[in-house]
Formats: sequence, structure tokens, C-alpha cells
Amino acid sequence: MNIRMTYAITFIVAYCSIVYELLLAQTLSTVLGNTVVRYCLTIGFYLAAKGVGAMLCDVNKRDAVKRLFHVETALIILGGLSVILINFFDVFQKYIYALSPAYSKVILRTGSIAEIIFFILSQGLIIAIGIFSGYEVPLLVHAAENEKKGTTNIILGTDYFGSLAGAVLFPLVLLPTLGIFSISFVTACLNGVAALAIIYFKGVRKKMIPVASTLLLIVLLGFGLGYSGHIKQYYLKKFYFSFDIRNALDIFRVTAADKPPIEHWQSPYQHIELVSAFDTYGATTFYNIYSKKWAKEPDYPKDKWLFLNGSFQFFSMIDEIYHEYFVHVPIIMSQIPRRVCILGGGDGLVARELLKYPQIEEIYQVELDPQVIQIAKYHPVLSKMNKGAFHDPRVKIFIQDAFSFIKENRNKFDAIYIDFPTPRDYNLSILYSREFYTYIRGNLAQDGFAVMDMPSGELFDDGSNFRTYYSTVKAAGFRQALPISSLLEKDNIEANEALGAVYVKGEIDAVDQQFLFMTNSSLPLNKTYKDNGIELYVLNEKRFKLSFRPFPDEVVPSLVNSIFKPTLPDFYIMDINFPF
Repeated sequence: MNIRMTYAITFIVAYCSIVYELLLAQTLSTVLGNTVVRYCLTIGFYLAAKGVGAMLCDVNKRDAVKRLFHVETALIILGGLSVILINFFDVFQKYIYALSPAYSKVILRTGSIAEIIFFILSQGLIIAIGIFSGYEVPLLVHAAENEKKGTTNIILGTDYFGSLAGAVLFPLVLLPTLGIFSISFVTACLNGVAALAIIYFKGVRKKMIPVASTLLLIVLLGFGLGYSGHIKQYYLKKFYFSFDIRNALDIFRVTAADKPPIEHWQSPYQHIELVSAFDTYGATTFYNIYSKKWAKEPDYPKDKWLFLNGSFQFFSMIDEIYHEYFVHVPIIMSQIPRRVCILGGGDGLVARELLKYPQIEEIYQVELDPQVIQIAKYHPVLSKMNKGAFHDPRVKIFIQDAFSFIKENRNKFDAIYIDFPTPRDYNLSILYSREFYTYIRGNLAQDGFAVMDMPSGELFDDGSNFRTYYSTVKAAGFRQALPISSLLEKDNIEANEALGAVYVKGEIDAVDQQFLFMTNSSLPLNKTYKDNGIELYVLNEKRFKLSFRPFPDEVVPSLVNSIFKPTLPDFYIMDINFPF
């Protein structure tokens, strides 16, 4: 009976160990982005720390069982607080960053004093949990050998099977159903169960105090689990409203208490947040001058921001600026398509603009995450914004990876719209690769076009990705590629009189987004405005002409992004994620 309990304890602690490892990596990815880097660094440091713990563990001591109990107690505390601590470290680094003088913000390649402090604290937590986890297997092997000789291999095998269970359940069950804060509390409770099993079945003497302390910790974890929604909301507001932290006490105070709760969804692919953030009077005045939307739709949702994995997707005050240039400028340049494919754009706003054309017969909407589609279809804010686009019979929804879809598709489209998040890791980098755009080119009709959003694609800025995008699509075989900018006029008399030329220029720069038009056709591109008879709130003849700007027409082979040799993204070990 005792040896079987040892196997059971081994399975539980191995499960907890791998879950902590994945949880720490996912939390860092949530806070900082750049998933591949966060997972690689976390796994590397964690495994090395487990090795250190195994080497430090002296299994010849007579109090091995008692030490195993103490290890589990430490893991209950550190593991249960792990997600809270990582988020607190992020709040702290943003506060330190705001205080740092300008010269201290560039002391390393990417970094600042704040980023270095965060890196040390977060990796220190990973190492601490790893070291304690490294103690477990040698102590369990020692306990098992005392009970039955020749069981070392079974303990090791059970440890691997426990790790397998945690690795499978974490992405498929735990993350989408519990979320990261709840996972930390539940996993720490399992360490508590292991601790109680050690007390009762492994002969820990003076059981009253160990049992009482373990039960107290489990009760506290239960309270944490019950309030995990409040804790998550507390740190979500810290993340999205970090600019409200003006002094050391604000780190601990509730942030943005006057603002509505942040709506949060967790899918197997990403975390999704809808944030309500009030805009300034000046910005609202600017939008009213440059757009007819608020005159035409006074009940349109105001001050709503959508974020995927902490990255900005849209702002409801100005979404028409982005989407009108993105959708309609390419159509004015060419022709109204009949069959269209949208890759990404699961919020339905690209589809909303395309559905204005009665000539469009069919739209394929390809989105990886069904949760995004559900929100877009049924959430009152998004469904109001996209005008119920996904209920239109012309829209056919495909829940599928865009790369796989475009690779396997045998239909030809007159237009393909590519609306993906910023390529912050290798998974997204694939969707900006030469191979992907080669498939895009093959999916276009003879005179068809494709257009992509270019995150961080400013035409001349240092650090811009434009040359990478441009070189990649040209390497994919497109005969013509032309950047489009959502540029507004600076000589707007009403805006300059109301807000001042300096303010107007700043707002125009803020809403300026770049897109890349691509076609197989060798015919000259049309840059003459034509009215297709649909209602537009922002785009007009003057702004259409402004959307074409000089650009560096140069293909740089070394910048071509490929799935075999990615040049996107630039990886930063130390970074701060400011969502706004």
C-alpha cells in the first residue's frame, strides 16, 4: 500500500511541476508577448533549476520524508502565488520605467533598468520553483527504495507520465476553462494534497502542526480561487491602465476604479479583452470633424478597445478610418470583386465594409479562433459595430488555420484581405512568409488583388518592418506591390481652428496605418478616384490621393521572411508591453 501511495504522490507532484513550468511561461507570454521566447527561456531556466535542485538534494539524510513535506509546502506557497507575483513584477517594472531618467532607458540593446529588474525577479521565481521541484524526485526515489528495492525506474517512469498528463491538460482543458490565475490556485491545492498524503502515509511525526498548516494553506488557496475573478480584474486594469500608477502606493491601490470591468475571454489560442477607456475631448472633436460616423450613427459604441494577447486590434472611435482605407482603396484601384476571402479579421469589421457592395456574391471568412467569431456574432458591442456581418448569407465562415486553408484551397478569389495581428512570435511570422504569399498569389484570379495590413510597417521609420514585408511579397512573385496609407489631410481648417495645427498633426500621425496592395497583373495601377455608390464616412477623393506616398521601392534579399529562415520578428529578451 505504501509503495502505491509513493507512486501516486510522484504522479501528482510531476503533474504540478510541469503545470507550473507551462503556467509561468504562459503568464510571461500574456504579460510581455513574444510567446516562443518566453516559453524557451522559461523551460530552459526551469529545467536547469530542477537539475540544480536534484544535485543539491542529499538523499542520505534520515529526515528525507520530512524534507519532502517542506518542499511541498514551499511549492504550495510559491506555485499558488506565481501568477500574482509575475503580474505584480510587471506593474512594478512599469512604475520603475516611468520614473527612470531618459538615459537609463537604453542601457542594453532593448532595455532599461526596469526591464532588467523584471527579468531578474521573474527568472528568479522560475528558478526558485524549479529548484524545489528538482528536490522532489530524488526524495521520492529514496522513499520508494526504502519501501521496496528496485523501484527507481518506476518512480522515474511515473514522473514522466505525470508530466505528460500536465502537458496535455494544460492547453486543452486548464487554460481555456480555468484561466491562469485559477490554474495556479488549483495546482497548488494538488501540492497540498500531496503534502497531506506524505504526512499520513510516510510517517511524518508530530502530525498536528503539519496538517494544520497545510489545511490552512489549502483554505487560503480556496479563497484565492473563489476571488480569482476579482484578482484577474485587478491585474487586467493594472495592465491596461498602468499610466494611472503615479506613485509607489498606486502599485497596490485599485486602478481605474471608475471604469467598467474589463471583459475577458480565454480560448486555447489567445486571451481576448474588450476594454472601455474614455477618450479625451480633443480626440473626440478630431474624430467628429474628420468622420461622418457620429453624425450618421450617434448610438455607435464609443470608447471600446479590443485586444488580442494584449495587442491592439481596434478602437471603436476610429475603426472606420482603418477599415475604409483597407477595404475600399484597393477596390477603387481595381474593380469590385465578386468572390472575396478574408484571412483573420474575426471581429467582422472587414466583412462589414465588403458587404456594402451588392456586387459581391460570396465572402469566405477564415478565422482560427471560434471564440472570436462567437464574440463578433453575439456580443452587443461587436455585433453593433460589424452590423451583424456574420449573419449575412453571403458570408461563409471557416474555422481553420489561414496557412492551411490557403495552401489547400483550390478556388480562385477576386480579392484576398489579410488582417493578422503583429508578428510577435514564430507562429504569426509564418503568416508573413514568402511561402504564405506564394500560396496567396496562387489563390488569386487572373486580375485579382490581395491586400495586407502591415503592423509596424511605416515607410521610412527606423525599426519599421516595411522593407521586410515588401521584399517578402516581391520574392513570392507578385508583379506589383504598392503601399497604402490611411493618411488624413493636415490642412483641415475646421480641425486646425478647433484644436490647433500641432494637435491635429499628432492625431493624424496616430491614425496613420499602412497596408500593402499586391497583384499579379502587369497593367498600370489606377490612382484615379471613382465613386462606387456606397456610403463612406472618412474616405473621399482628396484622402484617396493622399493614401499613395513615395516609398523605398527596393527588394532586400536578406530581409525576405521565410518559414525556413524567419526574419520576423525581432526578438527581445527584455521588453515592456504597453497596450495603448
